[in-house]
Amino acid sequence: MTRRPVSIATGAVALALSAALGAPLAACGPSRPVAAAEPARAAASPAVGAPYAEARRALLSQGMTPALDQVESPHPSFPELSCPSGEPAPCRALFLHKDTDGWRRYLVVETTAGPAPVVTAARPPFTAEGLLAIPPAPAADIPRLPKTYLAARQALIRLGFKPTHASSEVFSTCSTAPAPDGSGACAADLPLPEIKSCAGTGAGFCEAYWLAPDKRVLRIVTVYEPQPGDIYHLAWATPAELAKLPAGWKP
Repeated sequence: MTRRPVSIATGAVALALSAALGAPLAACGPSRPVAAAEPARAAASPAVGAPYAEARRALLSQGMTPALDQVESPHPSFPELSCPSGEPAPCRALFLHKDTDGWRRYLVVETTAGPAPVVTAARPPFTAEGLLAIPPAPAADIPRLPKTYLAARQALIRLGFKPTHASSEVFSTCSTAPAPDGSGACAADLPLPEIKSCAGTGAGFCEAYWLAPDKRVLRIVTVYEPQPGDIYHLAWATPAELAKLPAGWKP
């Protein structure tokens, strides 16, 4: 069983999560590719050079909604457009669009400053911006779980769920606080056989599978470090997802 620290860059959101969770646990176990938690969907983007007022109307007509909670210094004419004062950085607006699977995804629109801004870029968010897609709400028959995976794991066990054997190489995490010398040494490993995979880059997605008392399988995607971090998405596993689990995965 290999122990390996994980390092990811997730910007302000990740820093806020770390502060909220207190001193992180050291992450142990191998990093492996994780199945995509966010199926790709394309949004119609405004053209570079278009007046922002026209681009804004087009985005709203497509059913997109501005993310006003992300605005720090609003433009006097466009409240969703954040323009840092006294800085050469471009103005930025965030729009949310919903795809056919119910995921809401950000579109970042950058513009020039001034009374008549012009679009300079329209793109998906960079990983470091921490603007992850917003998953659909869990099904009504999925139990409501604590935010962190390790707390959710204890809750699932109390509810009669059983961890699967989702990978031939068992992932583990630290069951104790990391060593105070900053080395990341782990005094006690906690095996997590239900973890199928964890990404070593980006937002650090992990994927876990649990057998419910009624024999359905709950798929959990987590995000951020220490892996597995916080609950990100909960859904009953599909036959296609179960077909990708190794032989003997049932507990």
